[in-house]
Amino acid sequence: MKSGRGVRRLLAAHTVLVYLFLYAPIAILMVFSFNAARQTAFWQGFTLDWYRRLLDDGLLLRALRTSLEVAGKSPSSSARPLPWRSLIPRFAASGRRRRCSICQ
Repeated sequence: MKSGRGVRRLLAAHTVLVYLFLYAPIAILMVFSFNAARQTAFWQGFTLDWYRRLLDDGLLLRALRTSLEVAGKSPSSSARPLPWRSLIPRFAASGRRRRCSICQ
């Protein structure tokens, strides 16, 4: 039983390290996005100026809008072919010759 507990602890520690490796840079970026300094080496105070500048830039807002449109349309366009793809195994299992161009 001790080896099972040890393996579980090792797996839990590994999982924590992987999540830290993945999410710590994102958290650091979020914290330093409120830094008043131009460089992120040192903390010089809390500010929202970077976000004000972001909202004042029309080109960046247009890029954001385009990104959100693509993100909204991608799931719906990728889900459309799924009903057609579900018919392929039926034709193959029945031994019938495939006649539709979608199933080939």
